[in-house]
Amino acid sequence: MGKSKYRIIVVGSRKEFAALVDPLSNKGCQVAFCPDTGQAMDMAINEGADVLVLDIETPGLVASEVFSLLRDSPNCNEMAFFFIGPKGGEVDGLRRNKDHYVSRPFKVDQLLGGIWSYLTRKTHAEKISLEKKRIEGDLNQISLIDLLQIFHFNHKSGELHLERGDKSGVIYMLQGAVVNSRYDEVEGEKAFYRLVTWDKGKFWFVPGEGDWEGRIDRPTDFLIIEGLRQSDELAAMKEQLPTPQMSLSIKVPVDQLPKGLRPATQQVLMLLQRHEKVAEVLDRCALPDLEILQILKVLIDKELVEVRKVTAPVQRTGGPLLSTEEIMALKERLGDRDVLLEEASAKLVVLASEGQQLKEFVDALKGFPEFVQDPGFKISDTHIALGDMGRLNLGEAFSLRVFSLPASDQLTPLWRIFKRRLLGVISLAANDEIVSAENFFGGKEGAPVVRCFAGAEGLCSPIVKGDRNSLLQLLGYFISHYVGSSSREESA
Repeated sequence: MGKSKYRIIVVGSRKEFAALVDPLSNKGCQVAFCPDTGQAMDMAINEGADVLVLDIETPGLVASEVFSLLRDSPNCNEMAFFFIGPKGGEVDGLRRNKDHYVSRPFKVDQLLGGIWSYLTRKTHAEKISLEKKRIEGDLNQISLIDLLQIFHFNHKSGELHLERGDKSGVIYMLQGAVVNSRYDEVEGEKAFYRLVTWDKGKFWFVPGEGDWEGRIDRPTDFLIIEGLRQSDELAAMKEQLPTPQMSLSIKVPVDQLPKGLRPATQQVLMLLQRHEKVAEVLDRCALPDLEILQILKVLIDKELVEVRKVTAPVQRTGGPLLSTEEIMALKERLGDRDVLLEEASAKLVVLASEGQQLKEFVDALKGFPEFVQDPGFKISDTHIALGDMGRLNLGEAFSLRVFSLPASDQLTPLWRIFKRRLLGVISLAANDEIVSAENFFGGKEGAPVVRCFAGAEGLCSPIVKGDRNSLLQLLGYFISHYVGSSSREESA
């Protein structure tokens, strides 16, 4: 940043915020102190500023009133606000990637980091708004929302390409308006709403007007606000809604369903007749993902639709974990039709968020004589290692190689390698990165995914050391995905 490029107003105790002055000045910022909100507002409206740091306990107008009044001022509506207040406090209307609430006690480095991050994004945004050639960058440096708003206000036409790991999408813009979007096989508003919340990945913008099919006619501002609203509601209702990995079935005959169902509900039920996996319904239905999941939740609550459960097989005290018929059928599905009698294996991927979960999982497997731990694989307390944890012998000439796979963005290029000869995926925890990996492996026509931890919604309880039935239940779900449940019940 050049000298005096950005102006920052600090409202509060000069003593408390004194440590901000030198670091910000060294970055080329002008820092002005105000003892009360009245003087700060007068300075901001008349002289302008890029950032306002406000102690919400400062005498004068309350923080929410200052925020509202300054945002309505033409000279201040682009200004970012950093509110400092007690833990648990809040200020309504904060704008994503722009305004922040920092709780006391705060570290100066934390506040400086937030201010510098915002000003860096602002610098990138200003450069992009002036650029007329192809532009590329990283969403860590400038948010997708900022990009869309820049292109909108500057009436840009072109294709905004997005890439995150193995996922990619495109947003098409004509004179600053979003006219279409594509993500995997989904197009239109639905694809836009899936992309608009991306906060990581790469982007490149190719300017120019193309012969694009216009599938979106809503204003760009509306699309952004609606996309963020849906994302926030999905996050808030995450524990209540069905997951994309779930398989569902209609409990009652179609002709006995209640009369007068909404068209949207009828559309979802029609898709459920042909596709049992939630991910498939989401991709094939034109409705927004949030609305589909809410409809499915209501149908489940009213017992019109049920989550497909794993029926625990009869306890076996000895013998192989899988029957010869199951192994032969599984080998055939894996493409081993010509070598059915030879030794073969498949992969079982395990996702965890901490080393202790892997330790407990391996310890449970060690309770079964069919499992042979790989002595070369070391489980760390500080990170999730990538590697072969051991081999689970399922029966004659067939085994499972059990892999630990870190669900981090840096390793997403490796995920595709593990899809070959993949029997299934086990999740030992639930966080954003693991859910992303679940969606990758268990998406449309993908491998079965089981959340195998206490309190998880879905299909299987944790494996219990020495409890053969708990292991058979888990294997039963995976095998039924490929072979069908009937053969398993007969062999039990």
